[in-house]
Amino acid sequence: MAERGSANGNGITRRAFVRRTAVVGGSLLWIAPAIQTLAPAARAHVVSPASFFCCECRASGSGQPTRCTTTGIGSFTDCQNFCTPFGLVPELHTSPTELHCEGPSANFCSDH
Repeated sequence: MAERGSANGNGITRRAFVRRTAVVGGSLLWIAPAIQTLAPAARAHVVSPASFFCCECRASGSGQPTRCTTTGIGSFTDCQNFCTPFGLVPELHTSPTELHCEGPSANFCSDH
């Protein structure tokens, strides 16, 4: 049976409209999961947190470390609390590998 247009011959029948929307709707249901499968997953770059901390204390303006510790240091605030009572400038070092104090007076941080 042939489909007929609207009364004036310019429109689309209800049956044709339903058939076309079903085809388009079915296509959309298939396309959305396909696009999600093809699109790469967004992942943040994860940086390994520093596990080891070392604090060097330097005399203001000299640049040379005068004190060093790895004990009780887990943040810059800990490093400040270690250095500032002596009027020294704190410098916190972090590393994924173990740090320790080295040098003639064990006054600077090293990972060797």
